[in-house]
Amino acid sequence: MTYLNLPKFSFSIFNQSIFSRILCFLISILLVLGIFFRCSNIADKVYWTDETFTSLQLSGYLQSEVSEQLLDGREIDVNDIKKYQYPELNSHKNISDTIKGIISFEPQHTPLYFIIARYWVQCFGDSVTAIRSLSVLASILALPMMYWLCLEIFQNIYIAYFSVAFLAVSPFHILYSQEARPFSFWITVILFSSAALLQAQRSNTARSWIIYSLSVSIGLWSFLLSILVYAAHTFYILVSERFRWNRKIIAYLISLSFGCLTFVPWIVVLIIHRDRARNYALVPAAYLTLIKAWIRNISLFFADFSLNDSSPQIYLVVFTLVLLIVIVLVTYSIYFLVRNYQQQNNLFVLSLLLVPAVITIFADFLFKSQFSSSARYLIPTYLGMQIAVIYMLFQKIAGHQPAKFPSQKQWYFLTVLLISISVSSCVTLVNSHQWWLKGTDNYHHQIAKIINSSSEPLVVSDDFFIRIFSLSHELRKDVKLQLMVEPDKEPDKWRIPQISEQYRNVFVYNPSEKMKNSLQEQGNLISVYSVFDKYGSKAQRQQKVLLWKFIKKSPELIPTRGK
Repeated sequence: MTYLNLPKFSFSIFNQSIFSRILCFLISILLVLGIFFRCSNIADKVYWTDETFTSLQLSGYLQSEVSEQLLDGREIDVNDIKKYQYPELNSHKNISDTIKGIISFEPQHTPLYFIIARYWVQCFGDSVTAIRSLSVLASILALPMMYWLCLEIFQNIYIAYFSVAFLAVSPFHILYSQEARPFSFWITVILFSSAALLQAQRSNTARSWIIYSLSVSIGLWSFLLSILVYAAHTFYILVSERFRWNRKIIAYLISLSFGCLTFVPWIVVLIIHRDRARNYALVPAAYLTLIKAWIRNISLFFADFSLNDSSPQIYLVVFTLVLLIVIVLVTYSIYFLVRNYQQQNNLFVLSLLLVPAVITIFADFLFKSQFSSSARYLIPTYLGMQIAVIYMLFQKIAGHQPAKFPSQKQWYFLTVLLISISVSSCVTLVNSHQWWLKGTDNYHHQIAKIINSSSEPLVVSDDFFIRIFSLSHELRKDVKLQLMVEPDKEPDKWRIPQISEQYRNVFVYNPSEKMKNSLQEQGNLISVYSVFDKYGSKAQRQQKVLLWKFIKKSPELIPTRGK
């Protein structure tokens, strides 16, 4: 293993040994901070609709079963929803039902994460903290995987440590480490598979290629877009071996083929059930929208304060400056790698960074989709981007690429500034109850607070049941609910709600126009909680009433309009 020289500190009172200890100490602090951030306030943010889908898959129940058993207008408890959110030990539902649920609604999601998560919840309990803790563990495991990958790429222990420090306090990784979704798991697998490839190429042993083949299988069964990772790997191997038909290329193709063969059963599932695959990213988006998303996504791995167009202007100005710094650093890092592209380590980083991005952006332009607008679908690219920035910064502060401007001291300052911004983002993130990722579900905290503070509440709704399930995680266990199917999706099953007079407080959550009209014939609807949706697109932003209070008509009561 080759070690590059340590950075030359400008002040003579420091020698290399002292600087080495200081560097290790600072990296250790960042590592501890990163683990602390991942484990802090895990259950504070709302358990939003995407996570509720995860829980539904873990329970083994199908959407059709939920519709038949819950959405019939009868009164139920919050506890009645629980079995549709967590797998029960004595339930007749098992792993095969979880897989059937994925196939029936989201066949684009491969089942490995959901299978592991089901066993995890059965072992550690049916709570938001328990299910999110699996992602926390996966994100912590990503740290040694990043160390291994950067050690394989750069053959330098200090760059590897440096990379782990940046990953530890990256706000994007902290955010997804507290999500009951497969993305943290996927990040770890990407790093593991990439490191396994480089080790196999370097050692060229049967054992190392078998490990890589296993990593390919795990990657594909973890997340379908791992295909992008292996496209990058293939490009890298072919170019680095100069397209020569040698033993390494043969070994690579055999390993890749065996890994892909294990995934054939799910490919068959995707082909058979391709009409069931759904994703918001398939909705057309304007090119300007895509470009704005790309620019914003670049910053998420270094700076994220959950700002939007409605945030105070001073915050937006400061964040714009931060965004410009990050964009300049990323752009220069790519230039730095391209300028030294002949080095094999740089070629791998460029492959991971560019190949998935080019494929996804080309597909978006070809099919009018917007996959590239979501950072979570381009995680391989952004991991490559992070590594590129880290490598460039290390080379600059180490003095291996001397320059008059910026000087070595100025590169020190930029590095400290970037880390400080990342840490500040993480502090803000873990201490906030709302974040942009959760969308309109952010308001469930306040809605639940209103409902929970009332006596003998009943919640009536014909909204998409997944949103009700999300809200139910915030409600008291004794709150009653009366749920109906969505009138536009199942008009034949929709019924006018018959509301009992025994409840002192009847709330109506995000009702359809049909339900509002029906209830207004029986009584009065008073606005209780309305919001200006700052999390939607500009075209969708408007004042919207999410929670109403229903008062039945009676001769003695004259309703008054609220806000």
